[in-house]
Amino acid sequence: MERILVLNGLESCGFRFVKSFQGKYDIKFLEPLELKRFLHDLTMLDDVYDVVINNMEIGFFNTRNYDYMNDINVRLNEYISTRFKKAKIILMSSQFVYKSSEALKDEDYTTQPETEYGKTKLEAEKIIKKHDSYIIIRRGFSYGKCTMNLYMDIINALRSHTPIKLNSNVYINPVLNSDLADITEMLIDDDNDIYNVAGDEYMTLYDMGNIICNYLKESCNFIKISYIKNLNYAISSERIKKKYNYKFFNISDDDILIMQR
Repeated sequence: MERILVLNGLESCGFRFVKSFQGKYDIKFLEPLELKRFLHDLTMLDDVYDVVINNMEIGFFNTRNYDYMNDINVRLNEYISTRFKKAKIILMSSQFVYKSSEALKDEDYTTQPETEYGKTKLEAEKIIKKHDSYIIIRRGFSYGKCTMNLYMDIINALRSHTPIKLNSNVYINPVLNSDLADITEMLIDDDNDIYNVAGDEYMTLYDMGNIICNYLKESCNFIKISYIKNLNYAISSERIKKKYNYKFFNISDDDILIMQR
């Protein structure tokens, strides 16, 4: 049985991967509830894993400072690549590594990040590409039931009738976390490659919040916020869909119960 280490088993893909595949694989996961403890536990692990899934990140819509973002999105990958030399590393990267444009971006599209977040993700990719065995997943915005992420913040804000700030001028692709976990598992036997993994739709977080709000039949008490300029990071996942004959869920078509399963 393959041994798999999942970094951040509470959020999005990590949560769903552990839930779906515990038993098929020998899975250990670390939860970053407290960063110092997480890093300590990481240093205590031996180089015995076949696969390390790095689901850790500080996201674009996060309010933390750049140094913290760089520590999690870049320096942590340097450590993982050095520490786990025997393992294949699967890096959860982002569609934000591409150059913003109206075009649908495939894996060969220009990587020219226009945000500090995108720059840290591209740096992480460069680090992981030096590892003997790797897969890079450039994912869209992950939604679906888990312990903690921005999607769950939106759900909780709606149910508690609490205002929440959502961006209205950065276009992204939502991807259901179970889709993301399934594709990640399929790619375990792949090697040294990059894939876009996201649904076909693209929208802003403000648009997405309103779709969820309508499903839940709640009052949409959102506060529009904007980035310094309009950005479009819509990506094409045709390569992965053709490789595995895979059909992604669309957030505007599916029942909210599917999103929270």
